[in-house]
Order: sequence, then C-alpha cells, then structure tokens
Amino acid sequence: MTTEEGGVPFSLPSANAYPHVFWWTSELDPPTRINPSASLVGLLYALHHEHPWRRPAEAYSWRNIEATETTEAHDLLAILVFLEHHPDRERATRAFARLDSRILSECALDPSAEGYVKKPLDWAPAPRSLCRQLFSDDVLNAHLDALEANQQADGGWDITWEPISAGVACEWRGALTLGNLLLLRVWGRL
Repeated sequence: MTTEEGGVPFSLPSANAYPHVFWWTSELDPPTRINPSASLVGLLYALHHEHPWRRPAEAYSWRNIEATETTEAHDLLAILVFLEHHPDRERATRAFARLDSRILSECALDPSAEGYVKKPLDWAPAPRSLCRQLFSDDVLNAHLDALEANQQADGGWDITWEPISAGVACEWRGALTLGNLLLLRVWGRL
C-alpha cells in the first residue's frame, strides 16, 4: 500500500484482524513512515533493482531524512540502510553527518548492556559501514569479544529482551544466531 507521500506505512490495517503486539496496530488510513520506506529504497538500490515505486519513495525518504530530528533507533537504522546504498554518495555523506550524534545517543557502549538496546555492532555491522567511523577499534573489539563470549554451548545466542511468547523467543533466537555468525564472519572473527 503506497501512500500519497510515495512511501509505505509501518503497518497495514489488515494486521489489526490478527493477534499482534501493540506497536503493529495500524490506523485505518496509515501514514507513510521512514521505517520501512527508506530501508526498502536502500535495499532496492543494493540489489540494483529498478522499480516504479522506488522513485517516489526515494523522494519521500530524502525529504524526511533531510528534515527529521528523530532519535528513534528503528527510524535511524532504516535511514542508514538508505544512506549506505544510495548512489549519490555526496548527498548521503552530508545526511549522515546530521545523524551521527543522534546515533551515538541511542547506542549502548557497554558490551554487557542488557535489554532491548542497540550496540555499536547494530549500527556498524560491517567494517565498511557508514557508522564504523563513530567507534574506535577498542570499542568494536570489546563488543566483538563480548559477542563471542555470549555464544551458548549449543552454538546459538539468547535474546536479550523480554519476548512476548515462547514462539517469538525461539524465532528470534534463530535470527539472532544467524545475524551474529554473519557479524563475526564479516569482522574476521570466523
């Protein structure tokens, strides 16, 4: 469902008819949101995929990125996907410069921080990430060391936030494990 602004909503009204957590509840006429619109545009660029939807969603994303003062982590992460892959590197670099202090304000620098937090490796999941420049080698190595130390005997990692059900915990544990293995590989730890 593309809105008049050119992007997509965070959630659709059809979600309301099924069991869901409160943040998935949708208005009947939901507005466009930077999350997921910007990340979808960024992924289309990453995949070198042309689609008629991309141009209006890209225009919406640039308007929002260049005007927003958000500190909401999921919005910032969606914006980063857009900026990481957009071909206008000069414009993306300028936009990123407006975000770096907000990203740092939302980052848990303590490797042992628990709960639903975003840590340096969430912001800089690869050495070539835009956010790599925000963190020293010592900080990143401390987080990589902690990541390795937290691997469980069965090879997986436990989630660090309170799940809404046992099924959600199981699904997210698998996703987190795969993501952590990919992180360790891209940072040269595997």
